[in-house]
Amino acid sequence: MLTVRFPPEPTTTSDLNFIRTSCNTTLYPDVCFTSLAFYASAVQNNPARLANGVSLSCAKYRAAYLSNFLASQPQPQLPSTTASPTSETRAVEQMCASLRQPREMNHRRME
Repeated sequence: MLTVRFPPEPTTTSDLNFIRTSCNTTLYPDVCFTSLAFYASAVQNNPARLANGVSLSCAKYRAAYLSNFLASQPQPQLPSTTASPTSETRAVEQMCASLRQPREMNHRRME
């Protein structure tokens, strides 16, 4: 599980080089590096931690995108007796809950 410590651990040149080398194999290496460099000290040359960081970044991006998209859509006028969350809203809520779980699990482990 990728954890980010506050205050963050100092990022070493080795950590950044690992991120840079890994990102050089992607279609957009500069975007990759910019997105993941913040996590360099947490990744610490560990491919599994890097994969978790990428997955977490993608999930957060998708959750934000869906939230913004749904907020921009006209809201249907439903009678109050039938008003309930749409499946899209539930999907966003579930994704956000999934993003919170690793953080909560890590917090419990550190107590």
